[in-house]
Amino acid sequence: MILLIIQSPLEQVNSLFSYLDEMTALLGVATVILNYRKFSTLNAIYYEKRVIILLSIYVAIGLLANLIYNYQPLSYVVQDLFVNVKFFLSVIFGFSIFQRKIYDKDREQISLIMRLVSMLFLILFLIDRTTSTFGYSEIRYGIRSLKLNYQHSTYLAAALAGVICLLIIFYEKKNLKYIVIDTIMMVFTLRSKSFGAAIALIVIAYVVFIHNGKFRVWQILILALLGLLVGWSQFSFYFVDLAGKSARSKMLTTSLSIMKDYFPIGTGFATYASHMAGAHYSPVYVKYGFQYIYELRNSSQGTFFDDQFWPIIFGQTGAIGTVSYIGILVIYYLRISLIRIKNKYVYCGILFAFIYLLISSIAEPAFNNSVACLFGVVLGVVFKQYCSGSVNIRGDANE
Repeated sequence: MILLIIQSPLEQVNSLFSYLDEMTALLGVATVILNYRKFSTLNAIYYEKRVIILLSIYVAIGLLANLIYNYQPLSYVVQDLFVNVKFFLSVIFGFSIFQRKIYDKDREQISLIMRLVSMLFLILFLIDRTTSTFGYSEIRYGIRSLKLNYQHSTYLAAALAGVICLLIIFYEKKNLKYIVIDTIMMVFTLRSKSFGAAIALIVIAYVVFIHNGKFRVWQILILALLGLLVGWSQFSFYFVDLAGKSARSKMLTTSLSIMKDYFPIGTGFATYASHMAGAHYSPVYVKYGFQYIYELRNSSQGTFFDDQFWPIIFGQTGAIGTVSYIGILVIYYLRISLIRIKNKYVYCGILFAFIYLLISSIAEPAFNNSVACLFGVVLGVVFKQYCSGSVNIRGDANE
């Protein structure tokens, strides 16, 4: 978990660290291979067979589209497929690394480590605000965004969100002030997703600990409305003011056109909106005239090929793949909701992580990038403790 939190700074030391998230996913693959005869184990990972079925449908539909249309070579398809499922493989790895119950000793150790990580971030934050040690960072809202030694402020925001998640899941009273400090630093990255995540955390904590209950539909709608208001300036700029003109707007609207034109299976993996589709300029882009759009005309000059998530799902796997993917996320949410009656701290922390991914998926390939593996591992650990008959993480078996 620590390695995944600091992966971005490590990459700048040695490029081999850029494969940490892929290694996590590969370990998930190894777990499946080693336990291929134990279907009940895989069933426990996802808590029910429906997720395995939906994930299989999603993969099969994408590969079927590749087979029918043959827009990209098999090597690109395999690489893109791996990226598209590595979040789920990270969940498997997280489930497999704790083969026993987590006791108070484990909770205290993990909590202490996360507090030390938070303290390190705070020291670096103070250095950043008083010096130019970390070089240039983007100016937003008239102030300098917090980036530290991360490649981009969005990676730092995700890392801080991961630390906050762990501090809540493995909660001790000492953690509260660090959760507040980390949230403030996350906001200082000045990303719309950070503002939305901070509001989401406050609302989640209020509902769970003050109202002592689970989320109702009207509360979820209010939370979604608040998130929309926070991110409205960015959303309106790309999708209203520049509707059909900006690269992001064009990628989204074209993905919906692909869903219609290639109904119901899409164009296949590595063909649209993903990194592989941009790096190895997809024939689908040529078909839809992207070569005439400056920001999307080729992989060396284009800059907005892979900074969205849902167009990947819409375009590459069509209506069937989209329904399957959303179905998996819905099942995950329902499983998370059941944790509330067992442990409110774990429920609050893992729900925050899940909502952070959903918020991030609006403006970046959240479930496909490196930080998604961190949240996947955490989700797997929590599922291990709550979906296979174990006591909860804080050791309160009778709570």
